[in-house]
Amino acid sequence: MTIRLLLVETCSPPRPPADALTAEHGLRWSLALEELVDRRGGRRQHAPRDPRGGVLSLFGIPLGAAFLAGALRGRDVEVLHEPLILEARAGRSPRAALVEAVRRDAPDVVGLTANHTVEEHVTLEFARAVKEARPAARVIVGGTHATFRAAALARSADIDAVLRFEGEASLPAWLDALAGRRALDDVPGLVARIDGRLVAAAPGPPVDFARAVPDYGPLHAPRYAQAGILAHVQTSRGCPHGCPFCTHAAFWGPQVRYRDAGLVADEVLFLHELGCDLFYLTDSTFTEDRGRVRALCDTLARRGADRPVHVVETRLDRLDDEVLGWLARAGVGVVVLGVETAAPEVLDHVPGKRFADPARTVREAVWRIRSHGMRAYVSLALGLPGETDETLAATERLVERLYADGDGLLWADAKLARAFPGTSLAREPARFHATVDPRYEGYDFYGGVTLHLDHGATAERILATRRRIMEHNVRAWRARRAEDAERVARDVARLLGTREEARCDAT
Repeated sequence: MTIRLLLVETCSPPRPPADALTAEHGLRWSLALEELVDRRGGRRQHAPRDPRGGVLSLFGIPLGAAFLAGALRGRDVEVLHEPLILEARAGRSPRAALVEAVRRDAPDVVGLTANHTVEEHVTLEFARAVKEARPAARVIVGGTHATFRAAALARSADIDAVLRFEGEASLPAWLDALAGRRALDDVPGLVARIDGRLVAAAPGPPVDFARAVPDYGPLHAPRYAQAGILAHVQTSRGCPHGCPFCTHAAFWGPQVRYRDAGLVADEVLFLHELGCDLFYLTDSTFTEDRGRVRALCDTLARRGADRPVHVVETRLDRLDDEVLGWLARAGVGVVVLGVETAAPEVLDHVPGKRFADPARTVREAVWRIRSHGMRAYVSLALGLPGETDETLAATERLVERLYADGDGLLWADAKLARAFPGTSLAREPARFHATVDPRYEGYDFYGGVTLHLDHGATAERILATRRRIMEHNVRAWRARRAEDAERVARDVARLLGTREEARCDAT
């Protein structure tokens, strides 16, 4: 019997911007991306007017679902997909689209990907909606957030199982158990209620990622590409660093596993042919291994996969001119630097990122990146342990100086530090002299402060610093693209009108 499996991403419509600065900040970010692709001769399909702006990695073709579909090739499983992200970006209800898909396609199993902590409540709502629309359907949940909140999610009467860590191994095993070919408690990484008790099976070994091939066939990839969605490509899994605010090492493991460079190039070329012009290569530290990064960059350039704009993320201690030359030849347009802060005393809490003069190190790195024809995207985390009014001021001064140095800085992304489940900040907040807000609805990067420091900077100072850094971004891009002033003003007015409509609807 063929099992019909519907894979969807947990997501919610973007919230209207809180004010004019937030609206313009998001719009200017979209225009910055548009300029990048224009300079490469791209097709400009990637730059919708998205009011959120500023987080490169959150919105893209569902890569996890593509890898799951690839792992199920040759099995008696029909993989279905509903592009809820596109519904959300269009301002429509992804929950309503999910219910419609469940009623139309009559799946036996609905798999929900729950990666984002802020949307735990949405995951529970989606599970309930599936059960109401089709009570016979099984609901399974996986993803980063689900892995570290598995017990809490599995207690829901609407969720039949949570599959922790990499789903390429656990999902086929769970489907075998559903078909009676395997014991349920033998499924690696399973957390579920069995005979009235909560059972948690040990996770299996890391999957063999070298030959992993995602299957975009069931995922409506052309629709995503035509809508201007960012393309995510994963060339490795694993991170040896274990930063206290990050889940990568805990989820993927400390050992880095690399995909075959030829398979990566095949994937880039396939998605570029569909219309994707902007690629985020999602490795935790793209330049972790010099030999690997050189071989991969050589392959991308040789195969012609350097035509779209690539974005890569790395650390300051994994960059030099030789590496930057390889990146530039491979089509990299943006290098994301995990800077976090300009203060050495805050970096004391972040493994491997301690520099005597972080501000100088960052400015030199941005200059070198620009000298190779690329731009830098500086990722900041405000409110980490050790943050004070003085360290916040130092980080803001760094952003000012980077913009004053020239056009090497593309964007300064001032996120708020979060104690996501699975991080050492969440497990041991007392060790960091902090308390954690357990209300996950506030855990988006641009909401309020949820990591409260026992000593040091107050929430008000942290939020004020973030706002001033947003103002620096806006001022810089007003100067760089003065011709966009009328267009941006019109879009800001439209977005603020949307906010007022939402407020009236709520009242």
